[in-house]
Amino acid sequence: MSGKFEIKLKPVLAKARLAEGSARVEVGGVEIDVYPEPEAGGPDKGLTPLGLLASSLAACEALMASLVARMLGVGGVGVEVDVKADIQLGTGLRSLELKFKFSGVSEDLARDIVKMVKSQCPVYNSLARDGVKVKEEILVV
Repeated sequence: MSGKFEIKLKPVLAKARLAEGSARVEVGGVEIDVYPEPEAGGPDKGLTPLGLLASSLAACEALMASLVARMLGVGGVGVEVDVKADIQLGTGLRSLELKFKFSGVSEDLARDIVKMVKSQCPVYNSLARDGVKVKEEILVV
């Protein structure tokens, strides 16, 4: 298993404008409201910039795991990815904790898929840089 594949991605354009108590963000033809973190006066519920950062990683890892499994000819793979990101003002991202939960594959195959995902996922590769501690857990249920 080489783990090499090419997908040429287009640049992503996101726009944000201030709305009442939020930023209205448009990306991919969809608009969403993004609120300040609760510690900065935002509501207890809703999308926040830091929540979107963590969810971008979780979504990319799950989608990439599905793509890798298909490329390996493995069907019926279930995957769930939990991400905990420690992000602080002034220092940015300090650590990531990723928990992969697979079904329909062996533990060895799950580890191989995660290895390929980590080498190819553009969001992971943008965030998991020098100085960022990364902890991962791989479960097969």
